[in-house]
Amino acid sequence: MKHQFYETINKQFERFFDTFQELKIEITDLKNQIEAVKEDSKSVASIPNSKPEISLSPDVESRMAALEEMIKHLRTGDTQFNLQKDDNLLEYMFVKSELKVDRKSNPPTADLLNKLLIGPIGKHVFADKMIKLPKGYAEYSFGARTLNDDYTPKEWITGKTSQIYAKDKSGNKIASSHYDNMFDTNKPVEKRVMLGTGAGKSTFFLRCVAHGGKENQGKGATLVVPYSSLIGSVLDGHRKWLSLGKDVVIDQSGKTVPDLQKRVTKCPICDGFHTAKFKEDGITPDIDPETKKQIGKYEIATYEDIHDKRDALISVFTWWEFLDIWVNDKKYKDGTSLIKPWVIFDEAHTDLPCDRILIDKLKPKEKKKMRPNFDIIEMSATFGDIPTSRRLAGDITDYLISDFNNVLRDHPEIVKKKIIIFIDKPNKDSWETFLPGLKSLEKKCKVLILNDAIKDYATDIVSSMKAPLIVIASRDYSVGFSFGDVVVISTGISKRTIRTGEVGKWTKEERSGVSSFDDLLQERGRACRNKNFTSFWLSFVPTEKMVTYNLLVKADTSALKLAEEINKGKIEESLKKLAAKLFEHYNKPEPLPPIAPEDGERYLNLILVNFLRERLDPTKLFGSPSNKKKDELGKVIFCNKLVEFFDKNQVSDILIAATEEKIKSIAEQCEWWTDNCLDSSDAILEGDDDCRHIYNNEQDAKTVGFLLQARIEGKGYKLEVENAKIKTGTEPGEKEVPNKLIFTFNRYKFDKKKLTE
Repeated sequence: MKHQFYETINKQFERFFDTFQELKIEITDLKNQIEAVKEDSKSVASIPNSKPEISLSPDVESRMAALEEMIKHLRTGDTQFNLQKDDNLLEYMFVKSELKVDRKSNPPTADLLNKLLIGPIGKHVFADKMIKLPKGYAEYSFGARTLNDDYTPKEWITGKTSQIYAKDKSGNKIASSHYDNMFDTNKPVEKRVMLGTGAGKSTFFLRCVAHGGKENQGKGATLVVPYSSLIGSVLDGHRKWLSLGKDVVIDQSGKTVPDLQKRVTKCPICDGFHTAKFKEDGITPDIDPETKKQIGKYEIATYEDIHDKRDALISVFTWWEFLDIWVNDKKYKDGTSLIKPWVIFDEAHTDLPCDRILIDKLKPKEKKKMRPNFDIIEMSATFGDIPTSRRLAGDITDYLISDFNNVLRDHPEIVKKKIIIFIDKPNKDSWETFLPGLKSLEKKCKVLILNDAIKDYATDIVSSMKAPLIVIASRDYSVGFSFGDVVVISTGISKRTIRTGEVGKWTKEERSGVSSFDDLLQERGRACRNKNFTSFWLSFVPTEKMVTYNLLVKADTSALKLAEEINKGKIEESLKKLAAKLFEHYNKPEPLPPIAPEDGERYLNLILVNFLRERLDPTKLFGSPSNKKKDELGKVIFCNKLVEFFDKNQVSDILIAATEEKIKSIAEQCEWWTDNCLDSSDAILEGDDDCRHIYNNEQDAKTVGFLLQARIEGKGYKLEVENAKIKTGTEPGEKEVPNKLIFTFNRYKFDKKKLTE
């Protein structure tokens, strides 16, 4: 007994010491950050007529306070806090959620993946070009023009690193491949700019050009994208991050964390300041007395709200929206063009026929008289004739593959992750017809097929689901989507859609082919978008065996007509009429398959649980009084179109599911859990006799108390549901549907005396 007693004491002391050391290191790091900021502020303040513009990370002070509080209450077991003595929590202390939002799954086997993919690939157009590898897989050979250089956005366009060369197998530069990628955002010029995958083309580069670089003399920039689905990702990057003036970032798990690189307040291209300003406390917005708006907080406008945002520094349009504004010379009331002085064509390597025509026909200098109000920059990570970088943020292993057996035997970790399979299905086929092995896979594994109905929610759904998981996606999901920590499989089965027929009466035709190398790099770029990720890319397509779609423009009658009109060298009435018909055709929403109510409810609950799990933290919700407005305390706002499937009767289960993971993680550190509980991690939630809510750490007890209280309507939270008017698809008019949930959580009143008696 004495031996067990000392062993328990030793365990408690070791845990205390380790925790103390970790907290001490983090507090030291935070103090160093604060001192560095203060020193920088002093040096700026010493310059005549200057004010410090450097602000603390928004949660540094509250994190320090919370950590110091935790250290203050760390004990070796002499004080215990028994939450079961709090009568208010008892009814929700040992309960489990009945939600069925995600399920545990077996990882796929090599046999299941072979049956799923090898057959369809064998019937495809490039089957005769596939390499049958002796081992079934081999290291991927990228070729000379695909570099492995890791540069910052600034390095890609300045100094020696802006001089890009392909390299031979020995690493020597190939002189004939040279491209001068030098670009000065203070003095933009018309040219193509290559920025590596993940370097920040539509975020940092766009923002810096719009502001005019470090001199901040810019009058704005317009971004033109080939797909409407890219609009949302651009808006998120600016509205939810860069324009806000806070050095934080949302990581791949959805958590908001400090951005130690300070890329918001310090442009990673010009080192200038392009964003919202705060007063010296780093918290209070600095308001312009005339405009009543926050100084420096720029706006980004879309086609729908452009007229209401005269001062928007950035606008983002699809190519058909841009065409409509350009040919009709649309202006604000003061006569200023809706198109900014610099037009940046994103993903300018595109082979989409009309987008390609717009870029190629408008950029020649002789066409400048057709566009006197703007200049053109082409931007991409994958220009076909410019060396490009394959380097991603994390560590990725690339294999050419013809069979899954040996690669899964040698790398079993592959199937323990989420796997994104890129494959385009012909419209005429069902998934079961196209992939006969799908039924067998779905019986053994968790499978999600991304269709157009859930495109707006795809990122959240995939990120919220747990591995192992198989996701089947079309090429549309290879640009502008981030799915978290995933493995990518590129099948090479791809399709394009062209328009044929008379003007305004176009019909769509599918052209089947093999993914271009640009497609493959975009698909590969969905993996390892976080420096902490380690993953794999498995491709069935070798680079030297590619089939491209370079004849698409010649077969697309809408693109041919557009080229004919622009070639006239002036904007005639016939071009305006064509632009109107193209706008009507491309802007018309595709009929979407309806989301079944049970699927909509499941997807919503999955996303909502994940959303609340991250935000239900008393330190973040309440923090210190200095960094929270009174009406913001405890408030969590969730806005999503899927809220129309919300069922109020499931709120309790949603909150139980959102809190149980954090409660378990705290409980697992307790002696009564590790020594006395059953192996089942659900024991604490099922009310096992040996499992008790007794904590030696006051901060843990407060956190668990808050999480348990948060499950209880009235005592822990109140909920409001707001409606919004939305377009009803192809039908005229709008309808009101729920789209916003506003939770207001209450503080947990920690009765220290009662819980320790």
